[in-house]
Amino acid sequence: MSEAMQESGGQKRPGVTSACTACYQKKIRCDLASGKSSCSNCVLYSVECRPRLRKRRRVIGENRDDINVMQQSQTSPTVSTSFSPGSNQNHCQSSAEQSHTALAECLLGMARDETSMSTGRQNTDLQTHTVNMAREYDDPAEEDVQSTPMSLVHDGRALYFSAIEGRNQESTKAYPEGDGTSPSDIALLEASNAFDFPSRAIKTFLIDSFFKYCYPWVPVVERKWLESSSSEQPPSPLLVQAVLLAGSRVTSMGSVSSKDLYLKAKALFHSNQEKNPIVLIIACLLLQWWNPAGPERISLDSSVFWQRTGVGIATQIGLHRETSTQKNKTFRRRLWWSLAARDFQISAAHGRPKAIQTEESTVPPLTIEDFRQGDPHASCSVNYVSISEIFCRIGECHSRGLITDSMWLHFRNDLYFWIRELPSELRLFHQNPQQGLKEYGLLSRQLHIMYFVVLIILFRKPTMSNGPPPIETHSTSGLIVAASFIAGIFEELLIRDEILNLGPAIYKFFLLTAGVVLLEASKLRVLPDNDVAEDFDIIKRSLRRFADRYPSALATLHILEVLEQSQERQDVSVNTFRSERNVLPLFREFGPGLCRAWPLLEAGTKSHSTWAHTPNLGTGSMQLSSFAGNTAEVTESRNYIDDTMATLWSEMNDPLSWILDSSIFSG
Repeated sequence: MSEAMQESGGQKRPGVTSACTACYQKKIRCDLASGKSSCSNCVLYSVECRPRLRKRRRVIGENRDDINVMQQSQTSPTVSTSFSPGSNQNHCQSSAEQSHTALAECLLGMARDETSMSTGRQNTDLQTHTVNMAREYDDPAEEDVQSTPMSLVHDGRALYFSAIEGRNQESTKAYPEGDGTSPSDIALLEASNAFDFPSRAIKTFLIDSFFKYCYPWVPVVERKWLESSSSEQPPSPLLVQAVLLAGSRVTSMGSVSSKDLYLKAKALFHSNQEKNPIVLIIACLLLQWWNPAGPERISLDSSVFWQRTGVGIATQIGLHRETSTQKNKTFRRRLWWSLAARDFQISAAHGRPKAIQTEESTVPPLTIEDFRQGDPHASCSVNYVSISEIFCRIGECHSRGLITDSMWLHFRNDLYFWIRELPSELRLFHQNPQQGLKEYGLLSRQLHIMYFVVLIILFRKPTMSNGPPPIETHSTSGLIVAASFIAGIFEELLIRDEILNLGPAIYKFFLLTAGVVLLEASKLRVLPDNDVAEDFDIIKRSLRRFADRYPSALATLHILEVLEQSQERQDVSVNTFRSERNVLPLFREFGPGLCRAWPLLEAGTKSHSTWAHTPNLGTGSMQLSSFAGNTAEVTESRNYIDDTMATLWSEMNDPLSWILDSSIFSG
C-alpha cells in the first residue's frame, strides 16, 4: 500500500490526485485509483509509484466568475500527447501549473485593489495572464499568410542591447532595398514558363494527391490558398507550383513532368518574385520532394539544401520565437515543427549536425489543439514530429559517444510510451495483439517504419565510447525483429504499389538500416534461411522501386549488394542466441503479423511468467531455451551485427566518407 493510503487508513488523502507522479509527468492513463498499491506502468519498469500531491492555492476575492475561470483553466488541455518535440519537455510538463499560478496571482492582486480598478481594467489584466492557457486553433486568415511583409524580421541583437529593441523597422530605411526582380530574372521566368500551369483536370488531381499523401507531414497549406476565387489577390505562383511538384512526386501520372514543375518553382524562388517569407518557407518544405541526390553527393537541389534554406528564412522572421502578441500562433507552430521534424530526420539519417537547435526555440510543443477541430491528420502529424525528435536525439548521442545508462533507459522509456499512447487509428494491431492486424492504413505503416528504425538504432552497439556500457544497451533479437517488421511493412507497400506514395522521410536510410541487420541475421541459425532471405529480398525490391522515382536509391542498393558479396565469404556459424528482457515491452503492442522473425520473441516470452514481465534493467540477457550451444559463439554473433552497424554509422557521421570510398560507389 502506498504511503498516502497508509497515512489515511486506506482512504484517499485530500490533495492526492488519482494519477501517480510518473504517469502525470508522462501525461498517460494511470490505474492507481483502482485500489492498487502501484499502478501497472510503475510495476512494468520497477519504478516507485508515488501518488501526486496537488498543491492547492488560496484565492482571495469575492468575484466568483474569476474563480470559475481559474477552475476551468485547470482542466484546459495544454498538452495532449505523451511526447513533445524539441527540448521543451520540462517547460511543457509544468505549463499548466505555471499558468495556474500566474492567474491566481492576477486574481489576488485584483481582489486587493478591487475598489480602484474598473471592470474594463480587470478584463484586460485577466486576458493578459490567461493568453497562453488555452491552446485554441486560430484559423490563419488568408490575407495574413499571403501578405506577411518581409520587413517583419527577428532581430536577436536586442538580447545584448535592450536599447535597440523595436528599432529594426526604422533601421531598414537607412539603406535602399534590393531592386527586386531584375530583367534577367524575368527572362529566366519566361524561359522556364514559370507562370504556366497544367490543365484544370491535372492541376486538381495533383492538388488532391498532395493533400492525400503529403499534407500529413507538412500540415501548413490550406486548399483555399490555391484557388483563384478565394480572394481578390491571386494565389502565389510559387506556392501553387511547389504544391503541384509535391503532388506529382507521390503519383504515377505520366502526363506531367515533375522536373518541369521543379524548375518552375525553383525559378520563382530565386527570382525574388515572391515577397512573402511564409510562402518561401513552405516552398522550401515542398521542394524537398524533388531530392535528386543522396548524402553521397553535393547538390544544390537536394532536400538538405532546401531544408537549411527554409530554416534560415524561418529564423530571420523569428519563427523560432513565440510571443503572446503574435497572430496565427497555431499555424506558426505547425510550420516550425514541420521544419524541425524534417531537420530531425535528415540530421539523424545523414549523421550530420542539425540546422535547428531546439533549445534556442520558445515555440511550444506541437499538439492536436494546434490543428483545426476534426482534422483527420492531426494525430499523425503530432506523432510524426515526436518519433522524429526521439530518432534525432538517439542519433546525436550515438554520434557523440554519449550514451549513458540513464540516457539509454530514458530513450527506451520514451519509445515505450510513444508506441503505447499511439491513437487507435494509427496502430498496426488491435488493442489485444492476439486479435491480429487492424485494417490497412498507409499513415500508420509509415509511422511504424520510423519506430522500428529507431529501435534498431537504439539497440545497436554505441560507437566512440570510452568503454562498454555497464548495462546491456544492445540487443540482437531486437535488431532482427525490428528489421523483419520493416520488411513486412514494405512487402505490403510493394503489393499495393504504394512505395512512391510515401512521405518525405528518409526511407532509403530506413531500408539500408533494415538491410544491414538482415544481412547479418542471415549468418545466424535461429531463423529459417528462407525467412531471412525473403525479408532481405523485399528490402532490395523496395529500393529498386524507389529508384524509379529517386535514382539515389541505387546507391543504397549498391551498398547492400557490396556488403552481401563480402559477407558471403565469411564463415560464421552460430547455433545459439540470446533474447534480452529489455526488448519485450517495446514489442508488446504487436503480434506475429508482418514479422517473420517473431518466433525469436515468442521463444523469449516462454521463458517468462508473463508477457509484461518487469525487465531487469541492470542485467544482460537470458538464454533461449530452444537453442543451445557455445556461449562464446553467441557473443561473437552479437558483435558481428554490432560491428557492422557501428562501421556504417561511423561512415554516416563523416559526410566525406560517402564520396571518397570508391569501393562502395564504384560500378
